[in-house]
Amino acid sequence: METKLQIISGKYRGKKLRIPESARPTQNRARLAIFNILQSYLTADGQYIIWDSFAGSGAMGLEFISRFGASRAIFTDIDPLSIKAIKVNTENIKDCEIEVMQKNALDLRISPENLQLFVFIDPPYSTPELGQELVDKLGKTTPDGTIIVWETENLGKTTQIGSKFTIIREAIYGRAKFLILYKK
Repeated sequence: METKLQIISGKYRGKKLRIPESARPTQNRARLAIFNILQSYLTADGQYIIWDSFAGSGAMGLEFISRFGASRAIFTDIDPLSIKAIKVNTENIKDCEIEVMQKNALDLRISPENLQLFVFIDPPYSTPELGQELVDKLGKTTPDGTIIVWETENLGKTTQIGSKFTIIREAIYGRAKFLILYKK
């Protein structure tokens, strides 16, 4: 699909991204705003494991790699068209270990290997409970210092995050609500 979606900043700035038909990508302006917020919490040293859990095109994980680097990046999605698009979008990214898996995000367990874990959660708006379930699971299985960017549809409701995470920031861009969470 022809697209205007691209990596906005960093090493791979301007790289056009393929979007699978089934995906609802986070728009460039919302990604720009989210990554500008994250900039004050991160360094460009590449000491991260990135997990784009409901990856779609992989835009969030790729933007992170472009700006901050990563030792390892994991992209998961259950849709075969998304997996195909992610493989195309990541094929020239050579400076970190990349894994692309057609797998349900709720079935995956990540070992952070003494690196900071950074997770993007963006399930389909029609199944918001998947995001809540993954946040709850990560609260039990990830180390302190884990950061999550959770995108959900803005329905004007308060989102419950449990006691394991603190909301660093909440931002609304159009239909999308972003919660940036930090594990205590």
